[in-house]
Amino acid sequence: MAELLTPSILIPTLIAAIISIILFQLANKEKDLVYDFITLHILDNKIRINEKIKFLYENKEINSLAVTKVSFCNRGIETIVSNDVPDSDKIRVELSGDNVRLLDAEMIYGKRKINKFNFDLNSIENQRYLNFDFIDKNDGVVLQLLHTDSKKVEISEGNN
Repeated sequence: MAELLTPSILIPTLIAAIISIILFQLANKEKDLVYDFITLHILDNKIRINEKIKFLYENKEINSLAVTKVSFCNRGIETIVSNDVPDSDKIRVELSGDNVRLLDAEMIYGKRKINKFNFDLNSIENQRYLNFDFIDKNDGVVLQLLHTDSKKVEISEGNN
């Protein structure tokens, strides 16, 4: 056992271990787009306040109102570029449910303007597509959606 701890064996073993760790880190390039969202229900159509009170959005009556904040971030080591996401399966946020209506969508936080995050203006009703030039490690954006109540908020990372 004492022969294994000699400098002629111990030093090359430590060097090999350090080189292995460094090479693993260099080879472990990955793109990891993560997302999270939270919905705050402001007005619920199941609660009856008073028939004389009406809630309007752009002069149209609404019975429910919710705000959803969606954050996207690249937690991977490698930069995600727009070409990594096929045009046929863009990153999108979709609301579903009976009588759900997306009222407004805006970007409330972007770490860096150079990423050129924006919404696709030609999005299908109740969906918004996220476009960008690139997303470096730890870059991200927060979107805020104002909508009538929805049963489900779905996020597609461009892989589905």
